[in-house]
Amino acid sequence: MLLISLFWVVLGISETHGVVIPILGSQVSSSSAFTFGSVTYGPEFAVDGGFGTDFVADNTTFASDVGDRTPYMDIDLGGIYSLLSVSITNRGDCCSERLRNIIIEVYDEDPTLGGTPEICATVGSTSPAAGSNTTYACLATSIGRYIRLNKFTTVDDTDILQLVEVVLDGVLLECPCNHFQLEDNCFYFSGFQTTYAQAKEYCSIIGGNLAMIRTQEQSDFVNGILTSNALKGQQYWIGVSNLLDRVQWRYLAGDVVPLNDFSSPLVNGTGTCSSSTSSTHPENCASLGMSDTGQWEWEDDQCNRERYFLCLETLPTTES
Repeated sequence: MLLISLFWVVLGISETHGVVIPILGSQVSSSSAFTFGSVTYGPEFAVDGGFGTDFVADNTTFASDVGDRTPYMDIDLGGIYSLLSVSITNRGDCCSERLRNIIIEVYDEDPTLGGTPEICATVGSTSPAAGSNTTYACLATSIGRYIRLNKFTTVDDTDILQLVEVVLDGVLLECPCNHFQLEDNCFYFSGFQTTYAQAKEYCSIIGGNLAMIRTQEQSDFVNGILTSNALKGQQYWIGVSNLLDRVQWRYLAGDVVPLNDFSSPLVNGTGTCSSSTSSTHPENCASLGMSDTGQWEWEDDQCNRERYFLCLETLPTTES
């Protein structure tokens, strides 16, 4: 909770006032869609800006298919949002009772891949009035990129998920100024050089840590930024060292760095210690630099050298 509050303060975000989140038809999907005549009433109808409540005459209502007993509609917000409320317009000409038994869920990742959601609100067993527009305020902090309207109970094959329009109100969580954003990751590339210890302290001051690059996606993103900004002649401290035992390379969190393509050619050491007064200092800290073959690689480096550095801060998510 402290992390969430800190980011709201840094970003100047109000905890109670949001804006309507823009959603295009390409950002929505559903478990199924009802077809009547030549028209398929897909989820894009629920975000088309049309509030006409007559199913056939207005042609702006989403409906799952008859027989879909676990219907849902997913929305990809395209960024990390703190969802504050959801407004849903019900069908007016008939069948308004279908808008019931719906959980509004918020996910960090695409819900089709699994994951545990935060619950924003629930549409209970009693549906709102026909043709009405009802706003459901999130009962707790709900932060993520994906929204699922999940109908958790159906009484028969015709008890489909059906709604005219859905409007989301929330706050976009963005990285601070001078950062590069990859989903909920905020990368900061320093413009000056320090020792490894000083770099750790600076990253801590701005709310993060030296970057612990853990995925190929993160590695490709960082390398792309370095290449596109012509920074290939520089080396950057990252959140990896073998200072604990002089053998295993570990992330700052303590876990061992696994063998993978983007961390080569780091190799485990011998465990031999060197005196701090020796002219030869051990290379116990990892930096990111370009090799002679033009590839970005993690390299063992002397911790007392001055290098540029890479910080990583994380936006709050539903799992924070």
